[in-house]
Amino acid sequence: MESPLIDRWLPQAETEYATDPLNLQAGKKYYVVLEMYEAGGDAACRLRWSSKSIPKQIISQAYLYSSDKPLRMGRLSGIVMDQNGTPFSRASVTIAAADRTQRITADANGYYTALLPEGKVDVTATAQGFTVQASTTIKANEINTLNIVITPAQLSSLAMLTATGSLVFQTPPSHCRLPSEL
Repeated sequence: MESPLIDRWLPQAETEYATDPLNLQAGKKYYVVLEMYEAGGDAACRLRWSSKSIPKQIISQAYLYSSDKPLRMGRLSGIVMDQNGTPFSRASVTIAAADRTQRITADANGYYTALLPEGKVDVTATAQGFTVQASTTIKANEINTLNIVITPAQLSSLAMLTATGSLVFQTPPSHCRLPSEL
């Protein structure tokens, strides 16, 4: 899948979300990732399906399988913020990997997270009309951090200036800051 079918990474009481109908073929295997957010209290997570001939029910283990070749996955997490550290609520974050693109909306605190296969990813964050792009490498079985600082560019006599932000890239223990000036 190109992007999450359901993207509700936020604290909430037990809530059911349904996807738009999917056209699935009997006997064909589909790659599915189910992630759950739990911030305290009673946690619950159910993966269900239904069709014209199947009433809504939890997907039986008989229909789930593990790959012969496990995917090497890592997590990319970070915060989209301004130069003063104020988070951009509901910023748009697009993560492009070799075989998939995920579009995520940061939460009210500017936080975003995604589970991705290891390898290079390109990240684009947009908030209040400003866009910043960066690349990083996802390492399997690790939490990779990419905090994004969006700074409105100071327009000067350079009419061709299209960069509208700066980026803070963090992968502990090293840090580097890329300036918005060309």
